[in-house]
Amino acid sequence: MAAQPVLPDFEAISRSHADLSRELGRCGNLPTLQEGNLILQTLREMQEQMQEMRGEMQEMREEIRQTRNLVAMSGENSIARLHNSQIISSDQPLMPLHSVLSNEPIPLFPNTINDLQHLSSATTLDILRALGCSTSGNASTRKSRLRLQCGLKEEPV
Repeated sequence: MAAQPVLPDFEAISRSHADLSRELGRCGNLPTLQEGNLILQTLREMQEQMQEMRGEMQEMREEIRQTRNLVAMSGENSIARLHNSQIISSDQPLMPLHSVLSNEPIPLFPNTINDLQHLSSATTLDILRALGCSTSGNASTRKSRLRLQCGLKEEPV
């Protein structure tokens, strides 16, 4: 009779797999893997910090841009006020002031002192807001405030 083939010992296979699994699980205790995990964690933390720094840098860029606009607007408005302070007739052209928000000439800015004297209350408020000025007080107070912002004397010429 021919020799019977040797059959696999499934219990031995099961024990071997359990032993292999246990030993592979201990690989995580190897110093090089622990250090690698620590390095990965450190890299993740550094990435998060860099992302925060990018956001802060973007905020700083925006603040710098706003500051540049404010400085440019202040210069433009200083020149306009100086020009307007030299006006001797109420029909001479006013140099328009620039908005604190856009550094663009303020829409509906009066062309002359006469035009300023006849501005509506709503337009006066809009111009004061564009200049970043207080809008408190009555219509006369706001119009006087606008005259001063334009570089004009308080009383009409």
